[in-house]
Amino acid sequence: MTSPRILFVSPTAPDDRSYGGALRSNVLLQALRNCGDVTTLVLTPGNANRFVPHPFPGVPASITFRHAFFPWPQRSQNAVRKMILVALEGRSFDLVVVRYLLLGLYVRPCVDAPFILDADDLSKRHAKESAPPLRRAVAAGRKLARDTVTRLGLPRYSHVWFVNEADMATFRVTSGSMLPNITPLVSARPCTESRPPTVLFVGNLEYGPNVQAVEYFVEHCWPDIRRSMPSARLQIVGKRSGENGKRWSAVAGVDSPGFVDDIVAEYACASLVIAPVFSGGGTQIKVLEALAHACAVVVSDFVCFGFKPKLEEDVHFLVARTPAEWAASCIGLMQDRARARTLGEAGREAVRHHYSPDSVARSVEATVAALLK
Repeated sequence: MTSPRILFVSPTAPDDRSYGGALRSNVLLQALRNCGDVTTLVLTPGNANRFVPHPFPGVPASITFRHAFFPWPQRSQNAVRKMILVALEGRSFDLVVVRYLLLGLYVRPCVDAPFILDADDLSKRHAKESAPPLRRAVAAGRKLARDTVTRLGLPRYSHVWFVNEADMATFRVTSGSMLPNITPLVSARPCTESRPPTVLFVGNLEYGPNVQAVEYFVEHCWPDIRRSMPSARLQIVGKRSGENGKRWSAVAGVDSPGFVDDIVAEYACASLVIAPVFSGGGTQIKVLEALAHACAVVVSDFVCFGFKPKLEEDVHFLVARTPAEWAASCIGLMQDRARARTLGEAGREAVRHHYSPDSVARSVEATVAALLK
């Protein structure tokens, strides 16, 4: 029997696992390879159109396209679609799986096959209430436009994977299912160096919501923590621009080394991990990663919302809503190591139960089989 021919459209290279979105793409690709013969097309938003043929084995092209807030002007669409057609010339597919609604806008007219949309970037939030009125108005307008495009676009797909229950309830589709983010469990590893009480942030620091999260914590929360615990350290880890790192590292008690080779050591030596994120999409994979390492975690209510109902406040992580709550939660966990261990162990068990690679693989295989039968 001939294996189904599957086209997987992703903004990242097949082996990229450098941040949350890339990790999800990699997990999906591995699951799809159990379902058929997979061809990967790399389609990435950027500053200019660029076509690179055969950049990796099994990848006919890597296409970068100029990304604007409104991606539907006909001229822009035609230029990108022409590159896609060149990349896929002579190929036919039984199924297409596309990451992100934006990529689907360009690919859907180019391939005649059932489409699965992996819609893990839908949960966006307005600017914080403390933001200036103009900024709040612009953010609200952008969210309204985005939600309108989403509601118009989702019904055009044969099936939609949602990353959390809230998105699935908000954007109704004829055929949809949950496909949460996952992270592999790792063996516990002790800290092999002497460190002071350490608050850890991990994330792609070239991604706007993560930069905003660090700025918020450093400016509004960290001073109170340092006043109470002068020995405390804030470790900011992840790919970043040089200027942000220099500015953050100039703050007393803060270190921003950028990308590190041994992220497991960072988790092992951290007193707790923070996710003060207030916008973005899906669920925060780095939170799952921290829980998988049995770290105590403090999150914003926005992050907490993305994990409901599987993860619970005060059971699997703490939730902070004001600078005072962030400071109190961090100080409390650094001072009460037993409480931190209890939270970390509960979080790790929840990841094992709800967010395992095996459960995602089974869901992917069931959806693909149903569409190809």
